[in-house]
Amino acid sequence: MNDKQFITFFLAVMGVLLIIFFAIFFIAQVVTPDLSKSDEFTSNSIESRIKPVGKLNYSDSNEKLQKSNTKTSQIDPYNNGEEIYNAVCQTCHTTGVLNSPKYGDKPAWQIRLGKGKEVLYANAIKGIGAMPAKGGRPDLSDKLIKFGVDYILESVK
Repeated sequence: MNDKQFITFFLAVMGVLLIIFFAIFFIAQVVTPDLSKSDEFTSNSIESRIKPVGKLNYSDSNEKLQKSNTKTSQIDPYNNGEEIYNAVCQTCHTTGVLNSPKYGDKPAWQIRLGKGKEVLYANAIKGIGAMPAKGGRPDLSDKLIKFGVDYILESVK
């Protein structure tokens, strides 16, 4: 078989396959129902599946609810100075990191206590030197930080 015969045979096979394809395509168009027409049941079920779970409410009652939720979520996570010390202060004040006075080190704390307890509170709340404000826990209230300072000062009395 030479090249000319091969090309003729190949084109004839492709032509027959193309005719078979179009015949099947047109038969499928006649036999299958028109899918563009949808019934009410189908469209309702689709809408129910894709509808949002909730809706946004922009009324004043929603704001009042949010304010009440924030008040209840601001409950202090700690009950006393020891819990504050263990959660926040002990990281540095147990080991003396960056020259911080160690827990129970009477001479170091007496020097600082000589400036007054209010100065100690202010330093703990605002930060001093390498110590960050509120020991790196800005979510804590000033009252809780004062509890932690009082707990540390109890160790040197």
